[in-house]
Amino acid sequence: MRWTLAICDRLELPAALKRFTPTHVVSLVDPGKAAPSTPGIPKGAHLALWFANEVLPGVAGAPTAGQIDILLRFGKRLPIDARLLVQSEAGLCRAPAAAFLLVAQALGVGASDRAMQIVLSIQPSAVPNHLLVDLGARILGRPGLLPMAQAIAEQAR
Repeated sequence: MRWTLAICDRLELPAALKRFTPTHVVSLVDPGKAAPSTPGIPKGAHLALWFANEVLPGVAGAPTAGQIDILLRFGKRLPIDARLLVQSEAGLCRAPAAAFLLVAQALGVGASDRAMQIVLSIQPSAVPNHLLVDLGARILGRPGLLPMAQAIAEQAR
């Protein structure tokens, strides 16, 4: 992975856009809320997905495999020199989970521990959303991602 990553919450977003100067943004938005404004980011470089920080599949507002597939396809298209900012309402669960999946995908099989270490170095208080990680692990064909992500996040505390 050669692109650069930042993670923030919704309130930090305006400052993060100025400080980090991302080329790409992923916004994980609560259902019913508007996608945040990302001035200077081209339309195709801002992915907004609407789902709640829900960990039970099938519950109203929970993330779906289709949404996580869209996230991972967006990640595959990131240029090598991208500056990716991933944001969610609190920046603690959904954004770190999405960032972990994108980094794990970019680093490839066998680098999941490194992917979680990268996320935790950026957001030490991260508690990655388990459903998001599980859905992404299934799409990536890496069922061991969820238990490994949980273990590394727990060790960091």
